[in-house]
Amino acid sequence: YWQLAVVNEIPYKTTLLGGRWDIGETGTRILGLLWLLGTIGFVVAAAGMAFRTAWWQPVLLGTTLFLLLITIMDWDAAKFGAITNIIILIILSVQQFIL
Repeated sequence: YWQLAVVNEIPYKTTLLGGRWDIGETGTRILGLLWLLGTIGFVVAAAGMAFRTAWWQPVLLGTTLFLLLITIMDWDAAKFGAITNIIILIILSVQQFIL
């Protein structure tokens, strides 16, 4: 989203929702920042899990829901991310029933 590299499989674009919503270049950069924020959330949750803190699960849940929304808006480029987020949500749900 910041055009730092050319990835042929993911062409640069300024639209979401299958091309129905043009967010422009500024919107695309903001979307890139939102992806970065989600990545930071995953790293923080992983650190919390590694140190066995009490807050890692809510952080992971919030981050996953946040990124699921973003991946749905850019389904064509991020469908595998959405599937991964759904799997994380399923694992968190099952874990709540086991514990």
